[in-house]
Amino acid sequence: MSDKVALESGLAGLVTVVGPEEPEARGGAAVALGPADLARLGVPMGRVVLVHGRRTTAARLLRTAVHDRGEGTVRLSRGARRNAAVAPGDRVRLAPVEAADAVRLRVSLDGALGHGDGAAVCRDLAGEPVIAGDRLEWAPAGRAATLLTVRETEPPGPVIVQPTTALEVEPAPGRTIRFADVGGLGREIGRLREVIEIPLRHPELFERLGLDPPRGVLLWGPPGCGKTLLARALAGEIGAHLVAVNGPEIVHKYYGESEAHLREVFAEARAEAPAMIFFDEIDAIAPGREDVEGQVERRVVAQLMTLMDGLGPQSRVVVVAATNIPDALDPALRRPGRFDIEVAIGPPDAAGRLEILRALTRRTPLAPDVDLAAIAERTHGFVGADLAGLCREAALRVLRGALEAAGLDPAGLEVRHADLLAACDGTRPAATRALAVGLAPARWEDVGGLGEAKARLREAVEWRVRHPELCRHYGVRPPRGILLIGPAGSGKTLLARAAATESGLPVFATSGAALLSKWVGDTERAIRDVFRRARQAAPSLVLIDELDALAAARGAAGESRVGDRAVAQLLAEIEGLAGASPVVVIGATSRPDLLDAALLSAGRFEDVIELGPLSREEALAVLDVHLRGLPLAPDVDREVLADLTPRWVGGEVAALCQRAALTALRETVTAGAAPGAVAARHFRAALETLAPVVERRRRPASPEPRREEPGHGHAG
Repeated sequence: MSDKVALESGLAGLVTVVGPEEPEARGGAAVALGPADLARLGVPMGRVVLVHGRRTTAARLLRTAVHDRGEGTVRLSRGARRNAAVAPGDRVRLAPVEAADAVRLRVSLDGALGHGDGAAVCRDLAGEPVIAGDRLEWAPAGRAATLLTVRETEPPGPVIVQPTTALEVEPAPGRTIRFADVGGLGREIGRLREVIEIPLRHPELFERLGLDPPRGVLLWGPPGCGKTLLARALAGEIGAHLVAVNGPEIVHKYYGESEAHLREVFAEARAEAPAMIFFDEIDAIAPGREDVEGQVERRVVAQLMTLMDGLGPQSRVVVVAATNIPDALDPALRRPGRFDIEVAIGPPDAAGRLEILRALTRRTPLAPDVDLAAIAERTHGFVGADLAGLCREAALRVLRGALEAAGLDPAGLEVRHADLLAACDGTRPAATRALAVGLAPARWEDVGGLGEAKARLREAVEWRVRHPELCRHYGVRPPRGILLIGPAGSGKTLLARAAATESGLPVFATSGAALLSKWVGDTERAIRDVFRRARQAAPSLVLIDELDALAAARGAAGESRVGDRAVAQLLAEIEGLAGASPVVVIGATSRPDLLDAALLSAGRFEDVIELGPLSREEALAVLDVHLRGLPLAPDVDREVLADLTPRWVGGEVAALCQRAALTALRETVTAGAAPGAVAARHFRAALETLAPVVERRRRPASPEPRREEPGHGHAG
């Protein structure tokens, strides 16, 4: 039946109004009617009907399963509603039609299907009625949904997908990825051209030099850095046949099927040479055999190694794999003859981020004030996926503003620099999201007093990022580690937060207690993980609060050796940071006497910044910060408040201001009066409450012999 005949058959039938979505038919193409409307249409349930909305589609007829069975209303599944291009309240015409079994479907999609997915698509969509132009949603278990656009059906007209239907996939128009679409990875692209493109296109060059071309290339780096994009761009650039396999797809529950699937992948690549096999998330199918208990993984790893060993010099097949945890792979795969070449992809530098931003905003209308170079400088540690999220958030801000202003003229929409800055402040690099301890932003102006401490932190943290050429010129090597010591409330954590925010570096913030674990080896693994993430996102900042809980003096833990191993691991990680390391470590503690002495030696925490009670000038500066937003009465004198808080620390002065404001709030609520001001009497009342607490807090600090308290401060 031709499309014209199908459309004419719809001129007769039932005209009805689209209602809510049919609950029992969310995925496929289905329409549901109440009993009365079914009788008027005269078509039995289960038959295929044409749905004429803004466009025509085919759907299967059902009886509505809801209690509301009002006449004149049809409920459409999500797929039918999408393909008919209608919304609730629109009028549609339903008409019966004869649908043949589909012999062949030609579809297009954004991206590519994995090996063996064609048969799986038809198997999963069996029984679905389709027509040319429909968009089908395929959502296999454990994977994201894929939308396929039906370009052609055989026979023409409405058809029903069968398990035996042949599926032809054509790439979506204009979606072939090239190296020009990949920004910030120029060095990695050059390396891949050397080891993959030249052997596949010009094998005679390798023969002339007596070299065997590489069999495998392993791409590894943090999530979102562009591994998969780079591999697909490589396939598109060299024109080789691509066999794309997602790691989890290889694993099957039946004995031998996983190995058979692998053999089919390599057989297809050999038949279509020159070809490239791409394994995404290879760690899912090739973990270290010593670390797994199941036999399936062991057999899959052995089969993969056998197949790679069987690729001879003349096979013109190369295997490319991607992972973000290379240490999880079986070591036997990472040797010459298998994955010969490893290409590490780290976060891009400022120039690379600028390239990526230009590629991402190529089709985005930008206002004249947009400075992408400034955004690139502010996004240390961002990978390509993070920058894509930043650009998307900036565009959504523009759209939200247009919706609020009720002005949806597309011609007037453009992204401004302020939108990108706001999106930048609201986007956190993916590498820092896995840590449990968050870090609220702070600015230098939020830190009252502590002028010398702020200056030293700026030199150690900001100068290495903003003036690296001057540091090299003068031969200055910034310290690897900075230790902030002082009593509780003296501003250690606030200083570290300000340094992190002002430098713009990605921050890996944790605490000594958060890294501890009762399980053997877990504490050391947690320390390694923090530093590994920091190195991947370099330049970056590692902040360890309550350092004394993690790095107590070795030997103080009695029979427990957890603390000793944690100190040894921490020392090894800090020493592993190269001389002019782009990673800086900041530790904070109120008990430096508990720390292991080795942490304070050269090459570890080299710069020690000691914070203590505030001077009068510093107290005035802290008062300025915390009185800034309070409605103050004329009788409040900051000079008097500074005199009343001698030798207090910043946290205690901040608590005084908050307690005074709370006292004024309590007075207003109790009296039922209008909002007033915070007066001197409120500060006096707060002082009477806080002063004894401050005195008690200081009393244990009186000079007395240090005691070794069992278990105190150690990492057990």
